[in-house]
Amino acid sequence: MMTIQKVLIIAGLDPSGNAGLLRDLRIVQSQKLAASAIVTALTSQNKTRFFSTNVVSENIFKTQLKAICPLSQFGSIKIGMLGNEKIVTHLVSFFKKNKNHPPLILDPVFCSSTGGVLLTKKGILALQKNMIPLCSFWTPNWQEASFFSGIKIKSQSDVLIAGLKLWVNYKVPVCIKGFKENKKVFDLLITDKKIKWFIYPQLNRKGLRGTGCSLASLIAAEIAKGKTVETAVKNGRRLMQGWIKTLSFP
Repeated sequence: MMTIQKVLIIAGLDPSGNAGLLRDLRIVQSQKLAASAIVTALTSQNKTRFFSTNVVSENIFKTQLKAICPLSQFGSIKIGMLGNEKIVTHLVSFFKKNKNHPPLILDPVFCSSTGGVLLTKKGILALQKNMIPLCSFWTPNWQEASFFSGIKIKSQSDVLIAGLKLWVNYKVPVCIKGFKENKKVFDLLITDKKIKWFIYPQLNRKGLRGTGCSLASLIAAEIAKGKTVETAVKNGRRLMQGWIKTLSFP
């Protein structure tokens, strides 16, 4: 029998299903892959408002990590909302102990589109210092890239400057997502082998949420299938554009 490849999602729960864990799981399953999940936080939010967030206890998080072993069952691991520095620290320690883990794809979210805090300030510092260097690939949006690089991104050329600085600082392949200029969307991929732009028409859809985490999940799914990072980004963005155009998200 053919084995269906699996993706592990580590993220927070958005009860509306527009972003976070529920959306990630649907995205992965839409690509005919199996999925497992670890919950980092329970949030209360919808398309227009962020109400609250409750990060899971350290013990619950640790036991969830134990429950999904062995990691060899997964083709990739997608990491989203982590909540606070304790969760980041435990996850870093876990992956250092389990060195033969599959590719880690980090979507370094720390603020929701409705203004909710998804990662504490200490958590962001822990992410920068310890989590990003462990990853195989990461997918900050242009605002997050601006924060992590210290470059104020106002143009396509700024995206490139920020991306190069992120590469120099971390030496981890990076895709800066979703910069919009002149009615176009720009994704910038930087690896040790190349710098490549993916450019698409800007599609305006009011109230649309979770596009960034959805793209990161598509990339994780493609990597689990054995695709290269470049192919994963290309395939993921093409599918995203189709979904946005037709409003046919899973």
